[in-house]
Amino acid sequence: HVVSIYEDACSSPDLLLGVGVEEVAQGLHSHFCKYHPEAGLPDWLLLDEGLRQSNRNQADWMLRMLREVGYVATDHCRGTAGPLLLSDAHVELLAKTEHQRWSREKLAGGWRHGPERDSGHLIHPALVDWRMLSECAREKDRMFVRAWSEILSDAPVGFVSN
Repeated sequence: HVVSIYEDACSSPDLLLGVGVEEVAQGLHSHFCKYHPEAGLPDWLLLDEGLRQSNRNQADWMLRMLREVGYVATDHCRGTAGPLLLSDAHVELLAKTEHQRWSREKLAGGWRHGPERDSGHLIHPALVDWRMLSECAREKDRMFVRAWSEILSDAPVGFVSN
């Protein structure tokens, strides 16, 4: 177990972890592109600034949530940290809160619920409360949380349960 003396002193994951949210955001984008090539998104440097900021927001949230469920950051050499092991209960909690975060972000951006996704008109069928979300959509959120270990594997930070 590792105890971080900075945890109480710093509110920003950038300061707390010594890792740029930017690196984690890029990892999130790369992961999405790898598993969703149909989206046709460009590389990070060519990505629209709004989408890059969305990834940064998600990275910031992800790092904060790991602390909330009892993980502490520790420095490590890139690629040498062990896997991030989350319990089923943590996966469920984090998937639910990720869906809530995503929904708030979309709604703040003018999106609304509708039966079919229509990016041009800012309509998305998953803009519903977790309890109303299809099991398939819930599993997509769970799979994303389970992938955090892979996403964080190249970041210069590791996590241990405290």
